[in-house]
Formats: sequence, structure tokens, C-alpha cells
Amino acid sequence: MCFLSRLAICGRLLTTTSRSVPVSILLNHATQTATQPRFLENGREYYANWANTYPYPCDDVENDRLDCQHHAWYHIALGGRYHLATLRNVPGLRILDVGYGTGIWAMDVKNEYPNAIITAIDIGDAQPAMNREGQPVDYGVDFRSGVDFTLDDWGLQDGTFDFIHCAMLCGSVPDWQIFVSRVTR
Repeated sequence: MCFLSRLAICGRLLTTTSRSVPVSILLNHATQTATQPRFLENGREYYANWANTYPYPCDDVENDRLDCQHHAWYHIALGGRYHLATLRNVPGLRILDVGYGTGIWAMDVKNEYPNAIITAIDIGDAQPAMNREGQPVDYGVDFRSGVDFTLDDWGLQDGTFDFIHCAMLCGSVPDWQIFVSRVTR
């Protein structure tokens, strides 16, 4: 789906929010670096390694859906807020985004909290690696793909984050009790 089509889908966002539209709406998912094996089924692309854990596609159509869902939730429903917690924009604020999807939430929050240290983990690899001009981009977020939420070790030190964001994970967490115990340790 092209950029103008994506704007048409999210068109109400552009006219109904009081805040400016974040740079992340300009993402071009065609520039992402696919590092994980994938397979095609019914014309859609899926992660081969995560077929039993993550039932959703991982193609451009799905990435556009995730980005529109992000805008509908955070910019329309929450009035341009990325969370409801009280956070201070201080150097060294450590934020973890669990299940980053396209990376849009982590990138928007980095713009909101430029001094924060943001780590984003996901089973997938959908975060854009280049801008629309094909140049490598550093969003200031430590994206870590291939993290299996069903395993005990996520490659993170326990108790090191000031704020943990987990949203829109429906259908991708096989056991919520185990998941919550891992997130909160």
C-alpha cells in the first residue's frame, strides 16, 4: 500500500487530532529489513519460525493495519497520549516496549521523551531500517527482534525499566500468567 493510501485510511486522524501527526506516520514499510524466514499462505506473508505463536501476517498490509490501529488508539481514543502513566522526561528514563510490532509506538515515545533509553522487543522484525529515500535511519530505539515470549530469558536484565508498555498483544501471548510474571520481574 502506498503512502497516500495509508494517509487516506488514517485520514480522520489527520483532521481529528489536536496534536501534530508524528513523523512515524511517514514510515515506508517497504524499506524494512526482513531477517527472519517467511512463508506465503493465501496471498499473505507469515513468520515461519513463529507460525504456532503469532497467527497474524507480517506483510506490508498487516504493517499498515498495525500503524492505523496505533493512530486510532493513541491519537484519537487517548487524545494524542502514548500512555496514561505519570512519567518525567529525565535523562536515563528506561522504557521497555514489549511486542513492538512496526516500532511506531517506540519511535513516537522517543520523540516525546528524547532523553529516554528505549528498548523494544518483538518476535518479528518489522521496524523500518531506512527512510523513504533509502538512507539508513537510527530512531534512537534499541530494537531487538526474534525475542520469544514463551521462553524465560528475553535477554533483558530484571528490574531495569521505569516503564513497561505492552499493548495490542491479543492472540500473540499463549499464557498470560507466565507473560505477566516475566514482564514484572
